[in-house]
Amino acid sequence: MTSAENNNINKVVLELCMAKQYPECPVEDYDDSNTYYEIKTSYDNILRELDLDIKNNHSSKIWNPFGDFIKQGHIVLLKPNFVRHFHGGGGNVNSVLTNTAILKITLDYVFRALRGTGRVIVGDASLQTANFNKIIEICRLHELEEYYKKRGFSFEIKDLRKVTAIKDKKGNIYGRKSINLDTDFIEVNLRDKSFFGAVREKSARLRVTDINNEMMINFHNMIDHKYLIHKDALNADVIINLPKAKTHRKAGFTCAMKNLIGINGHKGYLPHHTAGAKEDGGDEYLQNNRLRKLSAFISEIISRVSYWKCNRNVIVGIEYLLKIARKFFNTIARWIGPADNFNEGCWHGNDTIWRTIADLNIISYFCDKDGQLTGQQQRVVFSLVDGIVAGDRDGPMAPRERAVGLLSGGFSTYLVDYAMAAIMGFDVNKIPFISKIKNHDKENLFLDADDPVFVVNGGTISYDKLLSKYNMHFEPSSGWKGHLEI
Repeated sequence: MTSAENNNINKVVLELCMAKQYPECPVEDYDDSNTYYEIKTSYDNILRELDLDIKNNHSSKIWNPFGDFIKQGHIVLLKPNFVRHFHGGGGNVNSVLTNTAILKITLDYVFRALRGTGRVIVGDASLQTANFNKIIEICRLHELEEYYKKRGFSFEIKDLRKVTAIKDKKGNIYGRKSINLDTDFIEVNLRDKSFFGAVREKSARLRVTDINNEMMINFHNMIDHKYLIHKDALNADVIINLPKAKTHRKAGFTCAMKNLIGINGHKGYLPHHTAGAKEDGGDEYLQNNRLRKLSAFISEIISRVSYWKCNRNVIVGIEYLLKIARKFFNTIARWIGPADNFNEGCWHGNDTIWRTIADLNIISYFCDKDGQLTGQQQRVVFSLVDGIVAGDRDGPMAPRERAVGLLSGGFSTYLVDYAMAAIMGFDVNKIPFISKIKNHDKENLFLDADDPVFVVNGGTISYDKLLSKYNMHFEPSSGWKGHLEI
């Protein structure tokens, strides 16, 4: 079965459970007195409400919910949120990374469906500055490997990045190194099917932080709109999307749709903002003045310096001086005005990143194993959102920890985010990758959202009731505050 054949494709199930923290040892099995049991019960309720394996009792040992869409021999990619190995504000990393307890429950059902066949991968393309080995250590994935190995099962842990940044002890970038082969990736070109097609004249101004902007014009221009997708994502028969519920400085919030950006292996293919002020056709910041332009230009120079082929100390020294200059000009620019505190597209006027999010969702659903865009859904994408410990304010890398005990699931990334925005207290009409996708989706590339069904703790509920009864009042990041809330 594909998710297109599932009668509940338009259904999103949300579970608010008693668990407000993760079990101390998420790798092991537990009895019914443990937090793990509470989380698993809510997870199972989501699968039951989606009518998966309705022929068997969901509390029985033979219940096989993923067997409805995972067949023997399938390739299954689990795509958690492994964005970075630490909390940017010194807080609890549980508000940043998908927790291992969620991974374990998912793997249990994946292995049950595959019955000893197929291939299972747990992978993500983290930030280029992230320490993937440290993420593995934090999430105890090697312990999880051993747990399943003793029971005759195995999965692969994959870093889906093409390159990583080389840093000194202070975090200064002075080079890049390849960690995967060119042959591990396929360059997918959406051309006029890309959501950037409507703004192709701005291609030369597309930017992403810490990446040489001269690189991006090779990938996004008047003709091409390319992404570098790891073959494990394109070869997958099923992608199980395991996002973390958080606010996001550039996109408003991050959940099911945003999490699929992690199948792309090189950040240089991912436009995050458009250079310049809004009045000049950009979305890097709102208001303009000459010092602001100079500061933005220095940021671009900094991103280029880290690619230089010269002495490490020279690179780090030049970057240090440029960063001081940028900070100085930013400060003066705010004093003399007009000014705002927005930078790098981290505000509600960002008209760029939603297009990147939309493109990666198109690829996830509709591109075949060779990276060719088709008119038919190519694989199942099932999303299970980890919101047991979520994050707001300065997300996605330094959020405030919010222990809310929330799980959510469904087969449409679009509808899962539609529901999650409401429960987090955000207006879907003000979230570009929800509102603008619906307006721009002329060819029905996204799954039908005309008659969505929302289920909370076993009861069907209207969208208005979802807003009024379960609004958790997440606080947006500073660039979205006062704009995103319902």
